[in-house]
Amino acid sequence: MTVRPQSASLLSPLATPYSPADGERRTAVLPEFASPVPERLLTPLQMKALEQAITARMQSSRNGRERASRLRLLLIFLLLRWQALRLAEALNLDDRCDFRLDEQIMLVRGAHERAISLPPELCRIVRRLLNEPAIQSLRGSLCALDAGFLRRSLYVCAAAAGLPGHLVSARVLRNSRAVELCRQGLPLPVVHHFLGLTDAERRAFLQYSPEDALRITQEHLRRSMARRTSARNVFAGRITALRRQEFLVDVRLATAAGLEVNALITEESLHRLELCEGRIVAATVKAPLISLEPDGPGGVNRFPGTVRRIRSADFIEEVDVELDNGGGNICALLHPLDCAPALRLKGARAVASFKAFAVVIGLL
Repeated sequence: MTVRPQSASLLSPLATPYSPADGERRTAVLPEFASPVPERLLTPLQMKALEQAITARMQSSRNGRERASRLRLLLIFLLLRWQALRLAEALNLDDRCDFRLDEQIMLVRGAHERAISLPPELCRIVRRLLNEPAIQSLRGSLCALDAGFLRRSLYVCAAAAGLPGHLVSARVLRNSRAVELCRQGLPLPVVHHFLGLTDAERRAFLQYSPEDALRITQEHLRRSMARRTSARNVFAGRITALRRQEFLVDVRLATAAGLEVNALITEESLHRLELCEGRIVAATVKAPLISLEPDGPGGVNRFPGTVRRIRSADFIEEVDVELDNGGGNICALLHPLDCAPALRLKGARAVASFKAFAVVIGLL
């Protein structure tokens, strides 16, 4: 007898896999690392393709026994992919007592015993899986799959997703998730705890170059500042020069992406903020103070990029420009008469610019 999958109750959440926060889907990830780990990694898109292949395989089950087996495979994969478990840790889980879904916590047994959080969406998916009629007789040992069967099944699903088999091992999934968490701004000690790393493993994990560390720190600070101000455009950077011009001070700062920002502030503000060369600050510019012009050279307060989104309202247009070389996004609010029609097309090349007086310097 063919068993029809309960797509409405179980698979709908899997169509849009959970992420740490809804806002994270709309925020650019942290800059790429030079050499994050020696092993090969899966990108988020590749992992999503693999998840969809495993889900499709489960949907095509021909009978109850096959469905139970593939539901167990899906559960193990979700734990390897999102919780970054070691294979032995995943296979050793007791589904009756190690999932504390009401508390959104999962207990990991073994040499690296720990409690780690279960994101709300993953909790809902796991709850639906555990309530599937096809696997009720296996409760208590759902995760105790044969390791060889698990690997062979993952290879089959990898082929269906167009991925080479060596990229779907538990180790690659674990490392890929770890790097993903770091790029989303989770502090490294928290990632260490999440993975259950030993001291020796911590020393070998994610060797950052000084340039990587600077980029990550500045991007994290930029996001933090963006949450505290209504300004759409925030540039976190290090002050490279302070030049006094009578009662004004010319402040130059460089961002992690290599952008040069120039601000003019009063000498009183300089003393009140205790600014000095080398200090990391946030430069904010409100969107109505951004100008757009046809593509041209970059420079101080001039940032070339590509128009990615245009939204129109009465007598106002919002234009988002993705800056070159990983410089982030910049948003301009313009009157239609102040922006050439050629610049109001998705994919158009443009230079976003602003005056030094438009920049507000804030402390981080």
